[in-house]
Amino acid sequence: MDVSTVQASFLSLIGWRESSDTEMPKLSAALKVSESGLYYNDVHPLVSIENIEAIAPNYDGMTAAAYAAGTTYALGAIVRSDSIIYVSLQGTNLGKTPSSNPTWWLPMLSTYIENLTKASIVNMLYRFIDEKQLQSATKSIMEDTQLFDGEGRITSTVVGQGRFVGYEFKVKDYTGLQLAIKRIGGQFTQTQAALKIYLFHSSQDDAVLTYTMTTTKAKSLEWFVPTTAIEMNFAKYSKNDAGGAWYLGYFEDDLTGQAIQREVDLTVEPCGSCMMDKYNLYAWQLRNRYFKFTPVSFSSQYLNGVSLPDMDGVGYEVQNWGLNLAITVTCDLTDFFVNNRKSFARLLWKQVAVDVVKAIAFSTRMDGVSKSIKTDAYLEIKGDPNKTYRSGMELDLAKEYQSVALGVNDLNTPCMGKQTKRGIRVGAI
Repeated sequence: MDVSTVQASFLSLIGWRESSDTEMPKLSAALKVSESGLYYNDVHPLVSIENIEAIAPNYDGMTAAAYAAGTTYALGAIVRSDSIIYVSLQGTNLGKTPSSNPTWWLPMLSTYIENLTKASIVNMLYRFIDEKQLQSATKSIMEDTQLFDGEGRITSTVVGQGRFVGYEFKVKDYTGLQLAIKRIGGQFTQTQAALKIYLFHSSQDDAVLTYTMTTTKAKSLEWFVPTTAIEMNFAKYSKNDAGGAWYLGYFEDDLTGQAIQREVDLTVEPCGSCMMDKYNLYAWQLRNRYFKFTPVSFSSQYLNGVSLPDMDGVGYEVQNWGLNLAITVTCDLTDFFVNNRKSFARLLWKQVAVDVVKAIAFSTRMDGVSKSIKTDAYLEIKGDPNKTYRSGMELDLAKEYQSVALGVNDLNTPCMGKQTKRGIRVGAI
């Protein structure tokens, strides 16, 4: 999961209100955005900018030079202006008064609150994964599995005909399923100084990415690790949720010499009782759970320079064009969380509040909040032991996690580890 992407998406979901105290440092514009209409300050009276300032690092005690209009400041430079500590957000920062240039300067307290919020987002994500038993969604479910084993006979060459040749991949429509090519194997009659490998998607004219393969051995299979991740999934380039197809391969006119093919039919299930085919059967059965692939070629009349070939000209083959691939299938819930983020609004609202009040209760800053406020914060988190019923913000948060249920259809995927449904729903507490 790309945590930074999820954090950036969730950061604008709920906002922070400025303190009513005009002497308090101002917040960044990004922190004040609330797409949901919720604000963290409203969860509980203890969740206030004033209390957060009292538990934050003592910026007032920091050594920082006074801001000077004639000085050029670097990115990350720290200055004091009007008794507030600011950090420079850009390099070559000249003549920008901190208090009136929020795109150039930001109070350190604002950066602290942003980091605190991001930390709570991460807490929420991983607690949700844990409570919904989605641990398999953070692991590889097929690791470095080759399309086939062995090498081709050096006499089994493929005569070039000016085509684009390679493989067609269709990734199954499972939430979070991510196919990654970790290694590429090439076997050719001559060494390749710079054979360009292309990855196309059927919805895009231009290649999604290219990778240059250089080989040092003629006639032998040689493996390489792509410098750029080669990743495919169902949804990334789909139109109307159609999925489309991915094409990985090369143009034969770019090839020096000829490809050496492994004489194995990649379009049919290998022999289960044949000793030599046991790995190929294992690889076949494993990959068919997650994606379909077929060797393909496009004749020269269907080519469009180095753009996506004309799909009407796709020819389905049985050979491997001198290319073997080691494929890893992982689960990446980034899109799941981003696409469903509004359903997590109340959960995040309460998670941030609990984390802030906990920080108040256990603050070690000597000149920060008073002992009585710390005691109040602890009781708010854990609940009043004198009451005859369970209470407290932690209990309320636990109920909120229970109320956010996985929804209805698409999550019956290997990434989820159990039958679930598309999207998520929020139930009553």
